[in-house]
Amino acid sequence: MNERDVHDVVDELVDLLAERVAERVQAHLAVRSPEESPWLTTREAAEHLGMHPDTLRRLAAERTIPSEQDGPGCALYFRRCELDAWRESGGTRRRAIRSQASRRLPARVEAA
Repeated sequence: MNERDVHDVVDELVDLLAERVAERVQAHLAVRSPEESPWLTTREAAEHLGMHPDTLRRLAAERTIPSEQDGPGCALYFRRCELDAWRESGGTRRRAIRSQASRRLPARVEAA
């Protein structure tokens, strides 16, 4: 195999790889639209995020995580794409950073 043949094979492999990546990206983006994203129960959402259902309920009650509920005392539902976006944006770490920042503010100095 000469050098030109090697370049042709590499180019063909790169093209095939690019096509597969494009297909996967397109499939991933299609699922992220809220209309097509599945609704998850609290148990399913907690499993998806890798946390305990009670932790997820607490985050929903604090309005830290996006959720839907028909009324007080009714079951919570979560859209998978919204959970993924929440996780990608930092999830609970954002809240922890905010609370740490407020603790670092200087003490109030009283006027003399």
